[in-house]
Amino acid sequence: MNTLSVKRIIAIAVSHLVILSVNALTLAEEVKPSPAQQSAAALDKILDDLAQLDPKVLSDRLLALQGESGRLQKENNELRAKIARNDQELSKLGVQVGLLDALVKARAMMSPTTQPATTAKKPPAPAKPAAKPEAAPAAAAQKPAPPAPAKVEAPAPPSKDVVVNFQDHILPLVNERCASCHKPDKSKAELVLTTYEGAMKGSENGAVIVKGNPAESLLFKVINHEEEPHMPPKQGKLDTDKLELIKRWIAAGAPADAKAATPAAEPKKQAANDPAETPAGS
Repeated sequence: MNTLSVKRIIAIAVSHLVILSVNALTLAEEVKPSPAQQSAAALDKILDDLAQLDPKVLSDRLLALQGESGRLQKENNELRAKIARNDQELSKLGVQVGLLDALVKARAMMSPTTQPATTAKKPPAPAKPAAKPEAAPAAAAQKPAPPAPAKVEAPAPPSKDVVVNFQDHILPLVNERCASCHKPDKSKAELVLTTYEGAMKGSENGAVIVKGNPAESLLFKVINHEEEPHMPPKQGKLDTDKLELIKRWIAAGAPADAKAATPAAEPKKQAANDPAETPAGS
């Protein structure tokens, strides 16, 4: 067999192989599923998977999705209503802005910015001279100061043979040193000393005068600085003669007036710390 015959045989074999390959590819294309068939298969698989799930789970999931859908729909409706309201407000504001803009422009046109050249400026009015203060009379400058009020002194203490009573001897002393805090319209501790009845009634804590016994009388103790609070406050202790006067009044039975006063025995000897003088004959 010559060379030419071998080549022809090889060429024929290659041609058959090509034809067989083409036929095989064509057959493979025919067997491959179409896209529609693939989608149907995928859907079938999904349905099979869903069929294997619990029906209650599917029902709950459906209700949840429906609720979420309803909520979103409600929000969407509310937003649309709000947008509609905003559009209405925006339209009203636009009208108001237009009116105000026209008004501003109209006022600007009506108000001239410059004065006419023929208008002459008025000269400023001359300032009035300041009035000179009138000289004060010489007599007024030398007006004497008013005299100081005369000091009212308490009456002199009565003699030893006079029975001290509230009306004539104690009340003037009360008005001088005690009335500012112990009067009917201002009674500290509810103690009124400007009346005989109030002094006998005492304070909110009880009686302050023990008739015939100054040493046991709270009133005498506080003014004699034997007990606190010391009286009168912030004024210093009473003079010795005034303390002696109050002591004599209490020792005599604290009479209201001269009619009620009767001679009494001399008061008991005072304590060592009493600054008042001891009456004669005791």
